[in-house]
Amino acid sequence: MTDRGLCTTTYDSSESHAILVPNRHVAAVYRLLADLMDSEGRAEVYSLRAADEPDASAMDLAVVEGQGTWSPDMVTLLQDNLTSTTVRTAIDLLASRPGQVVPFDDLLGATGLRSEQLRAELAALSKLTSRLFGRKTWPMVARQGMAGGSTMAYRMPATIAEWWTHGAIQKEAG
Repeated sequence: MTDRGLCTTTYDSSESHAILVPNRHVAAVYRLLADLMDSEGRAEVYSLRAADEPDASAMDLAVVEGQGTWSPDMVTLLQDNLTSTTVRTAIDLLASRPGQVVPFDDLLGATGLRSEQLRAELAALSKLTSRLFGRKTWPMVARQGMAGGSTMAYRMPATIAEWWTHGAIQKEAG
């Protein structure tokens, strides 16, 4: 099972199949699978990579529920182009609590903004990602009622939180 091109996922083996994919198509297959999983609502995050390529970070993908696929390169591109210190503070807070539901009020407290101001800053994030990636996408789940009640809440998948934090550490060291 070490042939180049053998793809694996984190699926339960009773629900998946191993297939041979030409190397030139592996990344496209991963994106397709991730988009299908997101559209089915089957999972929030899947990290996908070629089984025999331990340093295949370019093929790592994470699916964020309702947002689509993310890769380490996308996280880096967002970090490099994000000029809003408010949005960076909010994303840093989410990355510091990987997988945890973070209520909107916590983001307000971290940023020190009023509700309307923070909503406007997050709307600007949608515009930025649309420009960068050709679609509006956030590196976190955003859903009303996730924290109980009718308040907005956010959750950053652990995989993306790791990419975000790792990228931030590299930029500080560099």
